[in-house]
Amino acid sequence: MGSNMMKTFFKQSMQRLCFPTTIITTSSYADTIPKDFHGLTVSSMTSLSVSPAPLLQFNVQTPSLSSKNLHSHDIFAVHQLKPELASIELVRRFSRGIKHGGTKPFVELDENKDFSIYRNAIYDSDKSVLPILKNVERVLICKKIESFHIADHEVWVGEVIDCIIEDDKITGGLLHSNGEFYKMGEKL
Repeated sequence: MGSNMMKTFFKQSMQRLCFPTTIITTSSYADTIPKDFHGLTVSSMTSLSVSPAPLLQFNVQTPSLSSKNLHSHDIFAVHQLKPELASIELVRRFSRGIKHGGTKPFVELDENKDFSIYRNAIYDSDKSVLPILKNVERVLICKKIESFHIADHEVWVGEVIDCIIEDDKITGGLLHSNGEFYKMGEKL
């Protein structure tokens, strides 16, 4: 089977699966204005380990402005999204990659209404700020452990150092499959 045919079959196979969609926001220097904050939409986030420390992993397509920010700062936030239309709007806002001129996802978002600022003096001192989106289920605050480059992506590993619980209802999050969004269905 040819290389292009295999790529097509692989892409079609992966599109048939359903993945949770999250938004990752990255730390920025403390003097950064909100319209210059970065973040990205990720459907590759998964747990990696619970012991000896809670670890998660995700992939970032490169080149990426958010990747540059992730490399510059030690702290990032993984937002577990509610399965609702407002979350889909956020996903689209945070998914405009560098190929489309880069993301400016915080333009037109209001601090205190749409997001707040998280500071963690233990891991990141007062040199940076981390935007936290509101109207999400949970936010996992993570410290970068490692990243490595494979093909046109980077694989990131983070240690969860804090958890912000906004909504304790178990929904399964916002799911994505074949270009569409879904919510969890019936229990089998």
